[in-house]
Amino acid sequence: MEVWRDAVELSTRAAELFTGIAVRSAEARGRFSVALSGGSTPKALYRLLADNAHQNSLAETWPLTHVFWTDERSVPPLDPQSNYRMAREALLMHVPVPD
Repeated sequence: MEVWRDAVELSTRAAELFTGIAVRSAEARGRFSVALSGGSTPKALYRLLADNAHQNSLAETWPLTHVFWTDERSVPPLDPQSNYRMAREALLMHVPVPD
């Protein structure tokens, strides 16, 4: 079990774990599948994954990434309450995932 002092530590560790799992999955299977969620905690993670340090580590993995959704509100995709919109703005529009 790991315990973090705050949300920043949690998000940083989650980004490290995400990166390692994504790279190993893509190497072993030729793809990486991830289910994204909404909320403030994943938003911090998504922003970290979109930054240059993690993008460089994941440069060859993003194009092999298949994105799925774990939850979504019954609102249009670009509505301020949309989890899709948040994930798109915090992460997906900054990395080369396939359409």
